Amino acid sequence: MKKLKYLAMLILTGWVAVGCKPGYQEQLAAVNTERVTKVRLQKLVATEAPIPLTASGVLASKSQAFLSFKIGGIVEKLMVEEGQSFRKGQVLARLELTEINARVNQAIENVNKLTRDRDRVQRLYADTVATLEQLQNITTGLEVAQADLEIAQYNRQYAEVVAREDGKVLRRMTERGELINPGTPVFQIAYKGKRSSHIVKLGVADRDVVKLQAGDSAKVSFDAYPGKHFRAFVSEIAEAADPGTGVFEIELTMGESPYRLRDGFVAKLEIYPSLQEAYYKVPMSALVEGDAEAAAIYIAEKNTVKKMTVHPVYITDEFFTISKTEAGSLSAVVVEGTAYAKPGTEVEVLND
Repeated sequence: MKKLKYLAMLILTGWVAVGCKPGYQEQLAAVNTERVTKVRLQKLVATEAPIPLTASGVLASKSQAFLSFKIGGIVEKLMVEEGQSFRKGQVLARLELTEINARVNQAIENVNKLTRDRDRVQRLYADTVATLEQLQNITTGLEVAQADLEIAQYNRQYAEVVAREDGKVLRRMTERGELINPGTPVFQIAYKGKRSSHIVKLGVADRDVVKLQAGDSAKVSFDAYPGKHFRAFVSEIAEAADPGTGVFEIELTMGESPYRLRDGFVAKLEIYPSLQEAYYKVPMSALVEGDAEAAAIYIAEKNTVKKMTVHPVYITDEFFTISKTEAGSLSAVVVEGTAYAKPGTEVEVLND
């Protein structure tokens, strides 16, 4: 036991002696210097290269219409089926005309009767037997009857659905023998020719709609044609947000394509805005902490690092962007060593 106590006293004395030697503190400082955190920087350059807005929508014919009868009645014939094309002037559907013709005949007979009554009152008025008021009343009645006849004849014309242009039936919404009300759609059609182009409609957020303008290009792909890409351009931009969803509806018009496009295809879009604000592209390795609203990064400041909070504009798995207006003249960010570097402490930059 005495030997152990003696050995401990010798070790303690040695430590004290070494600590009192000249130059020991300098040696300790040298060791700490070797433990300075090493970081690597990546230079940043502001750019205005367009970043695509990714979205999806549904393909539809640009010129679609819902065809219907102007008057109600029983459907007698349907001359076309879904997917069938038709020509301008072709009759697509017709109502039973029994009741409609009867109304026209009734209006004709009423006009004939009132015409005879008017002629008789005119003769009586000439003989001063009828009064001027009676003549005026019968004349007005005849004019009303003639207007009723014109309406009945006009409605009989629209007891048929007639194609105004060449087109194709997308949907048929009724069947033969059904009683249909005025204005109820019978067919959904798409016109051919100059108005046969396809469109894609979608909604974008307010911070994205301000970057877009008519004519901006887009790349479109469909699951129906894997690996194929189609051209499109922004043709319409809504002036106000949709009250229900809060997004702004935009319309893209498809370019010419050798492939057959069908209404209802789901379109995957990359839209390239021309009004792109200058930005910095920051790699994800520079992210210290944050979320979609705010992110923290380190920037070099002499031999230390400084923490900077920025607001990402566009986020991907590999990088995020920050506005040049917000970041100012940012030249480089720390991309390696962020887990060990602390703001204000000395660091060593490894970049060549």
